[in-house]
Amino acid sequence: MGVKGKLIASVEVKCGGHLVHDIIHTNTHHLPNICPGKLNGFEIHEGGTVKVGSVVIWKYNDDGKDKIAKQVIEAIDHQKKSITWKVIGGDLLELYNSFTIISSNDHQWTTWTFVYEKKTEDVPEPLVLLGLALGVTKDIECHLLNLFTTFLSYEGETMGLKGKLTASVEVECGGHLFHDLYQNNPHQLCTISPSKVKHFEILKGGIIKIGSIVSWKYNNGGKDTTVKEVIEAIDPQKKSITWKVIEGDLLELYNSFTIITSCEQQWTTWTLVYDKKTKDIPEPIALLGCALDMTKDIEDHLLKK
Repeated sequence: MGVKGKLIASVEVKCGGHLVHDIIHTNTHHLPNICPGKLNGFEIHEGGTVKVGSVVIWKYNDDGKDKIAKQVIEAIDHQKKSITWKVIGGDLLELYNSFTIISSNDHQWTTWTFVYEKKTEDVPEPLVLLGLALGVTKDIECHLLNLFTTFLSYEGETMGLKGKLTASVEVECGGHLFHDLYQNNPHQLCTISPSKVKHFEILKGGIIKIGSIVSWKYNNGGKDTTVKEVIEAIDPQKKSITWKVIEGDLLELYNSFTIITSCEQQWTTWTLVYDKKTKDIPEPIALLGCALDMTKDIEDHLLKK
């Protein structure tokens, strides 16, 4: 599989994205206290404040391991409330040739974007780091809501439940071949990726078309999961299919869940759009990882052909 990738995670924040941006931008030094166990330290190495050209150092916990990232602030967009942090030193560059993180905040949403190039195909996608960023977001939101409750008699809604995860990975065989497989030969996935896809069946419609209903059994983070989906949309130009979950294990945790597969040129993209039942439900990063593992299996199969 190709070495370039892009991960995007957007989560709803009831306290307002502008307040999250304010902490990340002007009160960054407070983050280790707000997010204990996730962030162990922050230092402005050059520049005095978080501004374009400043160099900063983060100490963070990555899956139980203490790590360091040195970054330069490449851009700040005050309108979009975004900051672009380019990694220039530290542990990440042992695995990636380049790694850039973009934090952005818009109305009731906070978004993290990772753009990276792996040193080798075997380097994993940075899903654990994405989970850390989302955990930091939730800690910030909880901190802000507690301030509202204490000082402003805030009685509004609790933490946000809606989210969107997107993963785009470079594929050497061409994205159009992936789309052809998803639309015309999805039953082959059980053979192509047997450790991930256990069963597939078209229950209604005969083929993959708008209105068809399908059933999947797959491995989600080590657990067999069954879902029933309806095909909501197919875009031949973008080579995308929208699969809406209407029944099964996912709806025990989420009020709604939609998966979009899209394939353009040398890229395959998975998008998960969801609404959690409670704030304690984790973001579906494990499912995104399953989709990316399946993508690698498909590419290996197509390259052999």
